[in-house]
Amino acid sequence: TFHIEDAHTILSFGADFLHTWGDVVGHSMGYGASRDMEQGGFSSRVVCIEPRVGATSSMADNFLAANPGSEVGVAMALAKLVAEKKGYSGPAKALVSGVDVAGAASAAGLTEAKLAEIAGWLSEHTSVVFPGGTTTSANPTDLATAVLLLNEVAGNIGKTVVYGDEINTANHASYGDVVALLNDCKAGKVSVLFLD
Repeated sequence: TFHIEDAHTILSFGADFLHTWGDVVGHSMGYGASRDMEQGGFSSRVVCIEPRVGATSSMADNFLAANPGSEVGVAMALAKLVAEKKGYSGPAKALVSGVDVAGAASAAGLTEAKLAEIAGWLSEHTSVVFPGGTTTSANPTDLATAVLLLNEVAGNIGKTVVYGDEINTANHASYGDVVALLNDCKAGKVSVLFLD
């Protein structure tokens, strides 16, 4: 679960978190709270790094059009820069220490100075970083891994990025339920099926 309401900087690598990605209602409420000076005492900064402008990135404070396929390198470069700024010495240190920041910036068509600025924002206060997905990244699994590392070195895990029992899945269909439904469809027992 992503707690946007507590993040001073919100960074997205293509996740349209305000419109179609994940818990849209929760994200929208958290975004509203993060922009309300009276609620948290700050107004968040939204940064989107992706090859094309989407619904969420069109409203970003900073939109960086990275070259397609370069997002993993950018996330890893930011992770290295944030780790250095924060003096990070945890388990991800070895994974980010050899990253070529200049090479990643060049491959993305971005400047090292801009990456350093974003790394500063991620280091100063609580932040949250969203990965993209299969429709926004050439390498969605690698990007998700790089974003996890970035959230780790930024200190977001357990704060704005929480894994656990926060999402109630008690009434979700099981694999067996889906198989039974598909079998009913094949047998002609289902004439219309609506998917949400």
